[in-house]
Parts: sequence; structure tokens; C-alpha cells
Amino acid sequence: MDSVVAMREVDVFEDEVSAYPAVTVLRKGPQGSAKVVEARSTFDQSADERLVGWLFEDPRTRVGIGVASGCDAVFVVREAAGVEESRLLPTVTAADIAEGDPRWGGRYLVNPWEDGRLVDLADFPGMRAYLENHGPRVRSRHVARRRPGTWYRTIDRVDPTLLGQPKLLLPDIKAFAHPVLEPGELYPHHNLYYVVSGVWDLEVLGGLLLSDASNLFVGAYCVKRCEAARTDSRPSTCGRSGSPTRLRWTPTCRPPWPRRSELETAGRPPSPPRPPTASTNPTSHT
Repeated sequence: MDSVVAMREVDVFEDEVSAYPAVTVLRKGPQGSAKVVEARSTFDQSADERLVGWLFEDPRTRVGIGVASGCDAVFVVREAAGVEESRLLPTVTAADIAEGDPRWGGRYLVNPWEDGRLVDLADFPGMRAYLENHGPRVRSRHVARRRPGTWYRTIDRVDPTLLGQPKLLLPDIKAFAHPVLEPGELYPHHNLYYVVSGVWDLEVLGGLLLSDASNLFVGAYCVKRCEAARTDSRPSTCGRSGSPTRLRWTPTCRPPWPRRSELETAGRPPSPPRPPTASTNPTSHT
């Protein structure tokens, strides 16, 4: 055990909860001195940065998901009339990486965050007027009803550390791994997962995630249903002999080897036919 961090008195979640997080770092190897941290109510962002620097000597590889707004029709748009340019954050969605490289679709996030904190709407009258114009839809969101004083916030904060940082992007629902390298010009939408790292070459990591070995590993833990990746656009049946279908080792494709139950029943003699039963029909006659 390398370290333990307990946060009994720290409000680390966006909403009020009765649970508290605890982080335990385990490593295969001989036991050395362990670092134990008890975070108090005064624990803040600056303390968090010092703690991370103390616990982790190497830059971390981090997986996260993009920003959720609660009302994309208002917050994730191609045009937001009157909103200040500094409040428009270029955003990448799953549709923008469908071709295998990021092709920005022209959408912006109307961004109420600055360095991890909500901005004052009084400082941005254009954004304030825009959001007020869509007030009923924005205020009807669950996050706005819970916190009416900050009704204009998005569900998630915008992480300033992602701006300008290269990242791998992966759609949240996909039959197989589909990582796309984004150089740091766009902010991910909530239908994309992202991976950032200070130790991995992201091109190498993306190649590993594309490999059959990675897909086999993921597929071993997933519910499987037969699905094929075609080499052409004609319809066919998955696994049909002679078909140009190429099966991928994916979470949604059953492996070609038989199940255990099939192996156990293979080679068994057929069950004898059941003897005919006497008729129970009261109207029958011999």
C-alpha cells in the first residue's frame, strides 16, 4: 500500500451527499513506508494541487468525460447571437470524429466558467441576455432548480487544464474502440470520453486501444451479441460461410469458439423417443 487519502470533512461533490470518498493506492511489490492523509474541512484546490504533487511523483494519465450542459439546445450551438466571443468555447462531439480524425462541426459551448469558477453574468451582458432569453428552458433543468442562485451553470464544470492539451477522444457508445487524437484545440462534449497523459505517447496509446488484443480484453467483460464489421456496404449475415463479412473481436461479437454448454452436450447420444401417452379425450372410442 502506497497511500491512503480520507476526506470525511471535505465537500468534494457538486451535490450534497451523505458519503465521503477515500482513495487507496496499491502497488505490487514489497511494503515500504505508506503515506496517510486525513483531509479536513479547510481542504481546497491549492491543497489538492500540493497533495497530488506529494503523492504522485509522475504526471498522471487521466480518463474523463466531456461537459454536460443539461440543455444542449441552448448551451451547445453553432450560433449564439450577442454572446461575447470569450464565452464561446469550440466543442467537439462524437459526430465530429466519426471519420477517424477531428473535423470540427462548428459548435460552441456557451461557457459560464472561468478557471473552474462561475463567471458573474454582470460582466458579460451579451451572455446574460442570451441565457435570459432562454430562461424557462435553462431554469427548468434539475441543476438549476437545485441551485437557483447559479441557474446559468452547466451540469459539469469546464476543466481549464484540458484547454490546449492533446487528448484521445472516444465515443461513449461504440461497438469497438475508436480513439481519435485531438491536438488540444477543442473541448469534448459529454458524449465523448477523453484520455490525457503526461507519460504516454498518445499516438502509441491510441494504437494500443485500436488493437485486437484491447478489444478482446474489453469483450471478455461485456455482454455479447453477434455483429459484423463489413468490408463493403452489402447486407449479409454475421458469420455466414463465404460471406465477405469480417468479424471484429469486439464487445458486441460472440467469439467463434463454442460455449461450454455446447461442448458438454456435443457427442451425447440422442435422447430416446418418449413413449406415446394414452388419450385422455373422453369422447374418443376404440
